[in-house]
Amino acid sequence: MRRALLLLELGLLGGCASQPQYITAYRYFPPASEAGRACVARCASERSQCEQACTVRQRACVAALQPEVDKRYRAAVERYGAELQGYARALDQYRNELWLNSPGYWYGPWPYYGWWGYPWGPASFPPPAAPPRPDRQALENQLIKERCPAGCGCEANYDACFLACGGTREIETRCVGNCPKP
Repeated sequence: MRRALLLLELGLLGGCASQPQYITAYRYFPPASEAGRACVARCASERSQCEQACTVRQRACVAALQPEVDKRYRAAVERYGAELQGYARALDQYRNELWLNSPGYWYGPWPYYGWWGYPWGPASFPPPAAPPRPDRQALENQLIKERCPAGCGCEANYDACFLACGGTREIETRCVGNCPKP
């Protein structure tokens, strides 16, 4: 029985091992001909223009979101104020409970508990948790993630153009962490 438990434990520990982590790298080889290299240069120029246009669109999208970010942040600050008032009340109640439960308590609504406080002993509940403060940057990042696309497909277009010009691409996947032993 003990041996079976040991094997089960080892099996569970083995299942907790981290998964291997891989990265994929691309190596590009331009075409040998002069016309092919000129074509690849045109592809690179198109990619650069695409990336610049994408950056302009991304900045315009972020700028257009600012009124929405401000509105959501003001609403979050108002909610935080209400939550903070509730937290202050809960904290006062917690402190009162600790005081009522302290040794030597003789006065108040329960004088018959006397020297020992509550008959069930010290307070066994944790203090209330403070509400999290609103973070404008986190709100802005969330909206940007939801509404402003991160990529414009410039790399995929460049890859297709590069390969159409006669270039070749080599894909290499390597293990960089928690690699299996050969």
